[in-house]
Amino acid sequence: KDQAATLKVLNGETTTNAIAVPINGQVPYDIPNTEEGRLYAYEAAELTNNPYLITEDGLQRGEELYNIYCGICHGEKGDGNGWLVDEKNRNVKYLAQPTSYLTDDLVNAKNGRYMHAIMHGKGVMGHYRDKLSYEERWQVIHWIRALQAKDKKLAYDQYENTLNAWATPSADVISEVSQKDNIYKHFKANVKAAGDKEIDFRLNEVYFDTGSANLKAKSKVELNKLVYLLGLEKYQDVRLKLKGHTDADGDDEANMALSDARANSVKSYLMAKGITSNRLEAVGFGETMPVAGNITETDKALNRRTEFAIIK
Repeated sequence: KDQAATLKVLNGETTTNAIAVPINGQVPYDIPNTEEGRLYAYEAAELTNNPYLITEDGLQRGEELYNIYCGICHGEKGDGNGWLVDEKNRNVKYLAQPTSYLTDDLVNAKNGRYMHAIMHGKGVMGHYRDKLSYEERWQVIHWIRALQAKDKKLAYDQYENTLNAWATPSADVISEVSQKDNIYKHFKANVKAAGDKEIDFRLNEVYFDTGSANLKAKSKVELNKLVYLLGLEKYQDVRLKLKGHTDADGDDEANMALSDARANSVKSYLMAKGITSNRLEAVGFGETMPVAGNITETDKALNRRTEFAIIK
């Protein structure tokens, strides 16, 4: 909430005791370029959390800017082996070894350490405050974190952040669902008919680890649409039946158990987001209700699915 409020101020969307600053303009940075200022910035609460959600577009932009301004020294992988020091460069004369962002010290460093270096420079590195806008600085920091996560075999993207607690994936945020979205249309068309007939809606963007009921992080986007709709006042009385299905490969009993576990995994996610258990029913059907053959991989994929029906 605090981050959202800050961005509204910067976007000029509020006038509450603040000076509105264009988001791509110069945002005041009053931490001095002194040893005391540097140490303060490293732990500064106002610089710890990245105010921008982790998004696919933001990471792409951060990568582009990083490679323009940072990669030549710190390397495309963030390992400190940029073109200025790379042995493959026959004209290397740069004697200073750039910092590797992949050391535990830099991985564990709070975002203020990176922001202060961008604003004032560090060692032989000059500053980049006049090269990058306020938002761009934070997107570059996002990309550095993504490089660190990749090296540590962790996640740092729009779906999941297992690297640190200082940035929020955009998929974690439950945003408004467009009335043009098929899931919204399904709710609108079938709430009144609930109880007469169960009309299934396939959740195409819900994924599990192979042979497991463990939800993949990218499933958050689709499931958060359900959370949003169930939270609307006009749908407060809606109850759902969550249905799990598998293909026909493997043991029948195992498939039934897996489908049931997957339906309940979806139920658990919705409950964790505040939907009460009395509004949710979960059931597995195993391989008993195919929608296609079980010969080709395409058909099998169609049979492996998660659905819901509005039952009240």
